[in-house]
Amino acid sequence: MQNHSRAVSLDASEVRFHTEREVDSAIDTVVTFAFGAAEPIDRYLGPVHCALPARPTVKELVDAVFRVREGHGPIPEERARRERAAMAMAAFLSADPVELGLPSAMFRVGAEVWLTPARSTSS
Repeated sequence: MQNHSRAVSLDASEVRFHTEREVDSAIDTVVTFAFGAAEPIDRYLGPVHCALPARPTVKELVDAVFRVREGHGPIPEERARRERAAMAMAAFLSADPVELGLPSAMFRVGAEVWLTPARSTSS
């Protein structure tokens, strides 16, 4: 077994999403980690897309998701929810599924396995 550990540093204000599929997957990931799997993703997709530029940064996407959610009322424990969203985006952007022994369409956070497009750390 190879040791593939390496430090990855990503600036969420610099890293951009490249495709609509990536944006959709990232929105779903942020919503799920920040607000729970029971939150209806359809409530977010259209409004968040409308609030984003063509190639949004991670920070722009997370902020847009939280603005859409604020439109439905106050966000309890917003700081903790933003921290969970940040952790999920860190995994979304830096986890190499192959190194985790997973297919390229998946990544793992703790015991959870999430579907996502594969990302390289150099994008």
